[in-house]
Amino acid sequence: MLFSAPKSTQVTFFLQAHSIGADLMVSITAGQAHIGAVALATPRPSLRQQKTTSADTHVLTLSGHKEDLLARAAALKLCAAMGVPVCLSCGIHISHFQPQHERTITETVLGLVDDLLALLRHSTAQEHYACTRSITLPIQEHHSHD
Repeated sequence: MLFSAPKSTQVTFFLQAHSIGADLMVSITAGQAHIGAVALATPRPSLRQQKTTSADTHVLTLSGHKEDLLARAAALKLCAAMGVPVCLSCGIHISHFQPQHERTITETVLGLVDDLLALLRHSTAQEHYACTRSITLPIQEHHSHD
């Protein structure tokens, strides 16, 4: 029996953020929403550049999940840019995931973080923020025979 997988898959990424006092709580999901990893970033002076903010980041990952590096990178970027503590959860489920998708997924997640930073820099006392990005991922065909 010959079967063919879809040639591409459409994935929409969602970012939701809430101000909690001066702090920021963020969730990033795609596909079936879930928590795969959580990162907590706290601002500190950079060890390399004076007058620059960096962050210490701690990550918890659910067994079997791979979102830890994404959660860490996104929380670190937000925390360093805003200078406030950031708690970020990340849960991404993509059907037909292939290793070559990893770079595009990372770029999309960090692009959402850039979108949020633009909103935060231009907001006036808003407490809730939302951003979305959709991408199409190519799927390599594979054949199976009975």
